[in-house]
Amino acid sequence: MLLIAACRGGVTAVHTVDAYVSCIADRNTTSVRCLSGNGATSPATDRSETAILLTGQDSDLSVRVSGVQWSDSVLSFDIAVRSLVGQRIGTRNGVTPDGRGIRLVFVTPPDSGDTRPIATPMAGPGITQDTSLGSPQSAMQFMVVLDSGATSAALPMRLSIPHGATRVRFALVGVAPVPNPHGWLRITPAGASVSVDETTPLRAEHRNAFGRPALPVAIRWRQIGDATAAALTRDGRLRGTRPGDTKLVATCEEQCQATPDTAWFSVTPPAAVTLAVEPRSSFAISRFIYGANFIADDTADASLPPWYGARVPRALTLDRLGGNRFTAYNWRTNFSNAGADYRFQNDRYLEPTTIPGEAVRRRIAVDRARGAASLVTIPMLPYVAADDAGVPLDTAGATRAQRLATHFAPNKARRETGDAPGTIYQGEFVRWLDSAFASAASDSAREIFYALDNEPDIWHATHREIMSDTLGRRRTQTYDGFSATSISFATAIKAAQPRATIFGPAVATWAGVATLGQHPDNDPVHGTATFLEVYLDGFRKAEQVAGRRLLDVLDVHWYPEMGTSAGTIANDWAEQDSVMIRVRLEATRSLWDSTYNEGSWVSEVVGAPIALIPRLRRMVAEHYPGTGLSISEYFYGRAGDISGGLAQADALGVFGREGLFAATFWPQAGIAAYANDGAKAYAYVLGAFRLYRDYDGNGSAFGDVGLGASSSDPDRASIYASQRADGTRVLVVINRTSRTLPASIPMRSGPQPRSAQVWTMRAGVPVPTRESDIVVPIGQSLAMLLPAYSASTIVLDP
Repeated sequence: MLLIAACRGGVTAVHTVDAYVSCIADRNTTSVRCLSGNGATSPATDRSETAILLTGQDSDLSVRVSGVQWSDSVLSFDIAVRSLVGQRIGTRNGVTPDGRGIRLVFVTPPDSGDTRPIATPMAGPGITQDTSLGSPQSAMQFMVVLDSGATSAALPMRLSIPHGATRVRFALVGVAPVPNPHGWLRITPAGASVSVDETTPLRAEHRNAFGRPALPVAIRWRQIGDATAAALTRDGRLRGTRPGDTKLVATCEEQCQATPDTAWFSVTPPAAVTLAVEPRSSFAISRFIYGANFIADDTADASLPPWYGARVPRALTLDRLGGNRFTAYNWRTNFSNAGADYRFQNDRYLEPTTIPGEAVRRRIAVDRARGAASLVTIPMLPYVAADDAGVPLDTAGATRAQRLATHFAPNKARRETGDAPGTIYQGEFVRWLDSAFASAASDSAREIFYALDNEPDIWHATHREIMSDTLGRRRTQTYDGFSATSISFATAIKAAQPRATIFGPAVATWAGVATLGQHPDNDPVHGTATFLEVYLDGFRKAEQVAGRRLLDVLDVHWYPEMGTSAGTIANDWAEQDSVMIRVRLEATRSLWDSTYNEGSWVSEVVGAPIALIPRLRRMVAEHYPGTGLSISEYFYGRAGDISGGLAQADALGVFGREGLFAATFWPQAGIAAYANDGAKAYAYVLGAFRLYRDYDGNGSAFGDVGLGASSSDPDRASIYASQRADGTRVLVVINRTSRTLPASIPMRSGPQPRSAQVWTMRAGVPVPTRESDIVVPIGQSLAMLLPAYSASTIVLDP
């Protein structure tokens, strides 16, 4: 057994293990044998030497006894101490011996076991009186500092024993001061290095006072002195910022007194990144991932939302007509309701005329002139706007019936007997659109797609003017009820246009994916089952009944929830410090990376990295194979800054590589942060689109066949590769770092290019700009210096 004591700040801390060591000295065998508190005996030795193991639950100290001799009244032996503790013992500061040394205390004095006088240690070298256990007790004192595994010199022990005694019993305990009585932290690896703009994880091992692994504890990291060489990231890593050295301290958070540790880290110049392309690995890239919401509105007056005068590149491929306005849109009159966006009022915001369907028709006409497809929202709530009163509407349950009768018209999928006068039918709306654009169904580039409404998981908040009768009941919709409604409207759409492509359910949040927005209430039938899985199951069964597919594309909205204490990355008003920028540039990893934990409430609920697209693919494979995937709203923040542009460029590359059928950017930039200038507020996001769809200003684009591509360091750089129909290979390369980054692209397979043309978007230059052409050495790698915070389109000449 080892009892360790140390004094820090005048307070003595004592650590023990729960065992005594009982020993018997035997005259007949001339030996000393001991039994520990856990029943272990000392190893067998010859008659002149016995090891006394002072053990409890663990071995902390061993004592070696040698030279055992008996005389008529004296038992003598030599004793040495060996440390098995994982830190120095016999010292409080780790260097100089403690004044009281390492002691072996007789917790029970030598006893002959009969009525004769009790034996006592005789005075001599190293014999002292110890009071740490209460009353004064004899002890052996070793004035030495021992490292783990080291053994002290031997001291002579002399015991006075009663005349004629053949056995003597006694018990020992070890007492020693240590520098770290509460354990300690050890930074691992100590003295590590990291390159500029690379990261290394920070780890601190927690050891108890005996040097053994202790329970994990929360670690707080801080830098000492000059902190310009490296920065601490929000997810517990160290990122190099410039060549040099930085010093870190690891300390325990709360309820932990372990000794902190300090270590130096070296930051080296940036290492080159290798960007590999594998032409033998190919896949199709859907043209509809390069879309946005309301691109037909970019020609509106500069004072009007959502683009405020920004001009969307004509080469964008998909225009979504969605949002809260279309949930209560009346196609017969063009009246719509603003919902929670603005006073729950009915008005003509979408279209000033009452020409049927004109709010949608004129936008689709612009889309077709651009060469883009259109995604039209089909309202599914039971009511749509019936007037353009332009006044705030209340949302109280008590006045709902009167409000609906006065300001709203019934909305149904298709005509049925007994319908109320003025009912709006969405099947007829689809039939009307199909006749207005008769060639759309067979036009693979300019098709009209249909979405089953918008963000139903938050209707109880966004459309309380219609849903108020459910206020106070958290579960406003059941999985089966909503799925049945969706199937009814999908059936009506397919009846009107059998070749229609239908999207759904366009849920707003992860809570929509998981619970149809009804957390913490469970579904009355499906309990805690994932909503989207039940939704897919419902459409799979409906197909079996209908004899045709009714849902073609599983559609969600994705607004990243990671950020800093100032807000999320999508909050344009949050402080845009270096940490926020770093988080934004990493955010796209949650779309695909099964090793990346974004640290938001979503990843906390999921209990693992989100890996959104692979997760949705698994749902489809298990519940309704063959269904495509879409993200019809997303926004990574600061569309007018280079960080927002790089996040957008990365997202577009991910959408293609991960096999999305469609994706449409939602324009919600905080234009006041850019002097109310829409062109500035969206400059870099639109520049990112141009990298893929119009990098040279002449309509040249990324290919529609993706090629395998990988980065040796995804934290710093991404690469996306493609091939056009003429065989030209087009790459998009992104440098997420604040430094010029050396990069090489090996030309190991496929046609060897003669040269490479480069267009780059960088800080201060939102429109891709032609760089100097690069001559590619035959049979070698394409070597480049990627500008800081940049995205480049690279065209390899065949």
